[in-house]
Amino acid sequence: MKNILTFSIIAFLAALTSCSSEDILGDVQVTEPKEGTEAAIPDVVSGDASRSELYYDNGSMSFMWNAGDGIAIYPKFVDADKQGFFGAELSPRTDYLYVLETAHAETNPALKGYVTGKFGETDDESSRLTIAGTTEFYAWSPNTSTRQSIATPEYGYLEMPVDFTGQRQASNVAISYYQEDNAAYTASEKAASGHLGDYDFMYSLAEQDPTNLYTYFEFKHVQGFVRFYMKVPDPDVEQVFDSLLLFRKNEGLEQYKFTTKGTFDMEAEVLTPTEQPSMLKLLLGTNGFDLIDHDSESPRYGKTSNLYLRKGNYIMICYMAVAPVDLMLDAHPKPILYLCSHTGTGDNMIKKYYKATLAKKKIEAGKLYQWSSALDEEEPITFEEIEVEEWKEEVGYTNTVTDSTSGEDKEGHGTENW
Repeated sequence: MKNILTFSIIAFLAALTSCSSEDILGDVQVTEPKEGTEAAIPDVVSGDASRSELYYDNGSMSFMWNAGDGIAIYPKFVDADKQGFFGAELSPRTDYLYVLETAHAETNPALKGYVTGKFGETDDESSRLTIAGTTEFYAWSPNTSTRQSIATPEYGYLEMPVDFTGQRQASNVAISYYQEDNAAYTASEKAASGHLGDYDFMYSLAEQDPTNLYTYFEFKHVQGFVRFYMKVPDPDVEQVFDSLLLFRKNEGLEQYKFTTKGTFDMEAEVLTPTEQPSMLKLLLGTNGFDLIDHDSESPRYGKTSNLYLRKGNYIMICYMAVAPVDLMLDAHPKPILYLCSHTGTGDNMIKKYYKATLAKKKIEAGKLYQWSSALDEEEPITFEEIEVEEWKEEVGYTNTVTDSTSGEDKEGHGTENW
C-alpha cells in the first residue's frame, strides 16, 4: 500500500486558500489531547532570503495526514533486560496507523505551522505505548515496513533507510487558473506536488507523560523541497517532455554532493549517504508531459495549451524532494538543469535536450526553495536547446548500467526514461 501524505496548498503566488480539512477527513475533531498517541507534521518553510509573488503565503507549505498513513515507533534503548527485550540489543518496532485529525490551523489558529493526527493500533485512538524501563520513544514516517526496496527495520532506529529515487510528477500546474479560478488552480498544484508525500521522511523523539501514557511526536523533516518555475521552451513545437535532470559534477566532501539513498540515525540526527550521483532525476507524467492543446486551431499561441499560459509565457512547474546539500562553494560550478523531451513516436522519435544554468543554493531539511536562473525569483527559468553531443559530454553520458545483483554492465539501459 502506498503511504503518502496529502499535499495541501495553504496559499500560493499572492494568497490562495488552503484545502479544506474536509478533503482529508469527514469527521474532524478539535480536542485538547489527554491520552493516546499523537503525531504532528511541521509546515515546510521558505529557505530563501526573499519571497516573491511566486512563493507560498508566509513562505510555507503544509502536508496532511491521510487515511492509510502509518508511523513506526521504537522505544529508546536503555537496558534489554529491564525493557523486556530478552537480551536483544535493538529496540523492536511497533506499527501505529493514522486514526483521525485532531488539530489543524484551519480549526485552531494557535496551532498554525503543524497538522496533528491521532495514531493507534488499527482504529484504536486511545492506544498507549507501554514498554518497561523507558518513557522515551522514537517515531519514523512513513512506515514502509511492507516496501521491499526501502523496508523500515523491524529492530533498531539507528539506520532508517531513505530513498529519493524514482520521483515522478503526475501533471503540470494549470497556472492560467491563478486569480481566475483559485479552486481549480489549487487542485492542479495539489496534483502536481502529490508525489512529494512518498519522499517526506520524518523523525521524532518523544517523552511519554508517565501519568496517563500520552505520547506526542513532533516530527522533523529529513529533506528539503525545491520548486522549479520554468518557461516552456519552443511552445510552437509539438513535443512531449519526459524528464527533468538536476546536474552538478561531483566534487569535494559528501555534504557538497547530491544524495539519492542513505540511512538516517534518529538518535544522532545524521543522514549517512550510500549513493551520491552527480544527477537527480524527476520523471514527468505516465508517458511524459503532453502540454499540447489538441483542440485549439488558433495560431496565436502555437501548440501549447493555454492552461499553462501566464503573462505571455507558457509555464511548467515541477517539484522535487532533495536531501540536504550545500551547493554554495565559490570553487564549485553552478548546478545545471536539463529538460529532456521528444517529438514523434516509434522509429520517428527524436530526442531533444534543453539546458539552463541555475543559481547556487544550500538545501536544508524542512525548507522549501524556489529555483531560478536569475536574481529575480519571479522570472521563470529559461532554457536553451543544445545538441545531444553537448549533453552527453557535459553529464558524462553512458548507455550502460551496472546490475546490482550480478555486477555486470548492461548495454543500452543507462539512460532509460531520461
